Amino acid sequence: MNNTKALTDVDISASVDNIFVNDSGKVRQVSKATLFKTLESAEDYQALKSEVNTLQESVNGIDTTTDTTLTKTGKAADAAVVGQEIGSLKEELEECIDVTASRNILAFENYTRGKYYSASSGSDRYNDSFTAIDDYVKIEPNTDYVFSIFSDGNYETMPNALVIQYDAGRKYISGADVKTFKTAINARYIRLSMANVYFDKQVMLEKGTEPSKIYESPLIERKYKIKNECIDDTQICDKVISILKIKENEITVGASDCNFETLQEAISSIKDNTELNRYIICLKEGTYNLADGLDITDSSAIGVTVPNWATIVGIGNRENVILECRLDSKNQNISALNFKETSGIENLSIIGENTRYAIHDDFARESKGYDRRIKHCIIRGENTYYSTVYGAGTGDGANWKFEDVVFDGTKTGTNYKKGNTFTVHNILKSQKNREITFTNCRFLSGMDNNVKLKTLAYRTATGLDSANDMLTNVQFFGCEFSGETGFELSEENASVYGSGCLYYVTGFGNKNANYNIVTTDGKDYSGRVNLI
Repeated sequence: MNNTKALTDVDISASVDNIFVNDSGKVRQVSKATLFKTLESAEDYQALKSEVNTLQESVNGIDTTTDTTLTKTGKAADAAVVGQEIGSLKEELEECIDVTASRNILAFENYTRGKYYSASSGSDRYNDSFTAIDDYVKIEPNTDYVFSIFSDGNYETMPNALVIQYDAGRKYISGADVKTFKTAINARYIRLSMANVYFDKQVMLEKGTEPSKIYESPLIERKYKIKNECIDDTQICDKVISILKIKENEITVGASDCNFETLQEAISSIKDNTELNRYIICLKEGTYNLADGLDITDSSAIGVTVPNWATIVGIGNRENVILECRLDSKNQNISALNFKETSGIENLSIIGENTRYAIHDDFARESKGYDRRIKHCIIRGENTYYSTVYGAGTGDGANWKFEDVVFDGTKTGTNYKKGNTFTVHNILKSQKNREITFTNCRFLSGMDNNVKLKTLAYRTATGLDSANDMLTNVQFFGCEFSGETGFELSEENASVYGSGCLYYVTGFGNKNANYNIVTTDGKDYSGRVNLI
């Protein structure tokens, strides 16, 4: 868990989940909320650059006859001068930030079926066999690029695509039908079109003249690193560093040479966890009995709960770091692990037998935003009370990310038969949308609709608790489902919580991503699912 980056290195993720700086070998982090307070409306450096762009575009609209706020007292602002200064700041920011992102720069965020762009002019043309990607994809000038396509992550061939090149002002430069191409010296963007037979598969666009033949999602989290030479010269960097007061405490758990022998002892020792004082609980390889010491007769007992501002990390092979809670008979309240607000797990195997779920994640519904990070884990339920591996309810502003997680529901159902893998409902009184992202996850069961996205629309008993039409946005990237239909959008209980669908599902590159929508209000919600 030691980090050896230089003191002046700062890493920023696009979602501002983790910002790190080393201080005498100690890693310090800051969350979105804390950074927000310091950088005001800039959630991250990418957002900050966007705001600078917006400000630059609006400079020419400044009323120079009355404005005295941007210059010396009594003197009107010179819009041209201010614009130059903002442009200079923008360039300095870009020069100070290194970006590490996916090799695949092509994400199908906005596209139009039945359309393509003319190679000779860049103007719209129409053909039902083509799809036009409407986004301007940023590229580097005088650089080679190559296309490739994949089926379920396996390389197939290099496709042809109509590529239109544009300059910095998005003016047409040239176009061609190509497999590989070199950008013009003045090119800054491209737009492209391709046959539907290609578009409907996994497409990669990367630098080079030969494809790497290994698929990579374009939505891998972008990382921003402030260059060392900019630390002393950039005022914004000084602001970021001034708030990096977060302390991370690392404690170890294992049979020998560790701070604690059991996970519960380690959790019980955490008394001062806050956003600025976080904990990483490192587990050595071994099997940890989470049922030990549980009073199953206590109706308030829910099982081991991961503390807020803490992450449990397995050290070694995830299949050999096992957290298990095995009960003699089914229990409605106790789960192997439980989550509240911001906490996570990584590189573990979790097993719940005769428990409510293997993991219960429904204790933060009144919070106004929280994060969940689960990476490289195997989560298995066996004969669980509700026949579900992971049972959840999302709170306002929830931002959940699951990466390389196996949800094993092959024995989750009654009498160890196949059951559900992931079940989640939204909340009542919603004020903010929620985000759940699954990347390279597997939902193993064999039962149809084993992933369930359930809507709570309103509580009919009072008629006052409205979900305010706030959506839960679910994304699947490179995931694999089992069963004829992988997931289902449905209602939690229409007679109690109201009818309808408040989920929106997008993504691409998935296997067996068939689905059902089951609602009782008679509306067509098919437009709520957009999977390529």
